[in-house]
Amino acid sequence: MDASRDRNIRKNMITNRGGIQEFENNLEMLALKHEYSYIQKEEVNKILPFMKALSIHLANQGIILNDNFENDLAYIKNFIKSKIQNKSLQNIEALDNSLVKETMKATSVMALAFNPKQLYQSIDGLWKDCRIVFQNAHSEGDKNLT
Repeated sequence: MDASRDRNIRKNMITNRGGIQEFENNLEMLALKHEYSYIQKEEVNKILPFMKALSIHLANQGIILNDNFENDLAYIKNFIKSKIQNKSLQNIEALDNSLVKETMKATSVMALAFNPKQLYQSIDGLWKDCRIVFQNAHSEGDKNLT
């Protein structure tokens, strides 16, 4: 609460985080992120007890059937980590290697650059914009023909 009252504390917090450009300043985006986080929290609170019960059931079945279901339990754990908690399954130490980082960056760029859907969307957007300009230039008054 002191940060909201003291101008110097707020200024130091902003500079420590990399400046004002590091903060989101679009109010609509902030509202959407807040609403998304709230909905996600509500839905995750419904799912997590089910996932925990599923893990316990599998572990108990493993004891009864003399099978440990290691792969299934690992899958559930990884699913929760990646899909619900939004954490990476990759080893953090492996990402410190610059060769790995550069390779990942290059493959991402290649996948995005040579995606045929991207080209289609660009051409489609250009065609629609040209059509709207042509229609507006040749229409009567301010009539919108889109």
